[in-house]
Amino acid sequence: MKKLTLLFCSLVLLSKSQDTYFIMQNQSLLNLNAAYAGSNGGFRTQSIFSNYLFNTNTTNYYLFNSADVYLPKAKGAIGATFTYANKADGLFKNYNTGLSYAQYIKLTEGLKLIPAITIGFLNYTVDASKLTFGDMIDARRGFIAPSPEPLTNTSKSNVFINTSFLLHHKLFNVGFVANQLNQPDVGILGPYRLPVRYTLHAATQFNIVKDMALQLTARGDKQLDFYFYQFSTNLLLYNKFTIGGGFRYYNTLFANFGFRNDWFGIYALAGARVNSSITSLTILEIAATFNVQKKINRKTKLNYEEM
Repeated sequence: MKKLTLLFCSLVLLSKSQDTYFIMQNQSLLNLNAAYAGSNGGFRTQSIFSNYLFNTNTTNYYLFNSADVYLPKAKGAIGATFTYANKADGLFKNYNTGLSYAQYIKLTEGLKLIPAITIGFLNYTVDASKLTFGDMIDARRGFIAPSPEPLTNTSKSNVFINTSFLLHHKLFNVGFVANQLNQPDVGILGPYRLPVRYTLHAATQFNIVKDMALQLTARGDKQLDFYFYQFSTNLLLYNKFTIGGGFRYYNTLFANFGFRNDWFGIYALAGARVNSSITSLTILEIAATFNVQKKINRKTKLNYEEM
């Protein structure tokens, strides 16, 4: 690659890339909406790994870890999150960590309004050592073209603020999130404020027959001119096994399965992008959850957080 413009195009595109989206949002709840903190009535941890385009020679993977706990006396909850992204074999990396508080407000029996706020720290980094451009010899003049000026800034850090709301019922929930409400500057080459990303999501679940429950979910995101959507369904069998599937933006179909008990759950998902010319396996996700709940909560059949 001899064109110097590739350097600038790569850095600009990477520094302005969209946020991380996990398909298995039930296993990355605080990544979806911080108002889910404490929704299991106890203590919970969730971890998820996502590998995009894993059938190519380029490494692009994402990690998310969270812990949250319900505070009975405050009728609220706190949560902590950590997200890491590694793109283009480590050329571009970013991470963020945040602390959240959610307040539970009872509206009617079984119906709660939960506002939440998240304050955190984010970092965007470009590994300049991975920017190689091969032979810089001018084919017509026979001399080596001058090397570009070295990058003086390869990392950018800032503080971010998210706000969210959740209308929560045992049979349905609806949420709204405004991510990066303060529009932090994440520009590596120059000033660039991360646009606010808005998320609207909803879910419902109900028993079909004995020992079988069905969940339907929908999600939509908007960030400037970027739009994202996802629809999925899950079956919970005998309160132990989950199986489901759905579709999302970029003509991607996915299927998932999992196992859970009263204390932990393990889940896996594979997704394929489908178009008129080729179908390729492009997404792999694996997740694990751990719950410490009251006994009565562990026996709940309709549990959105674990389907």
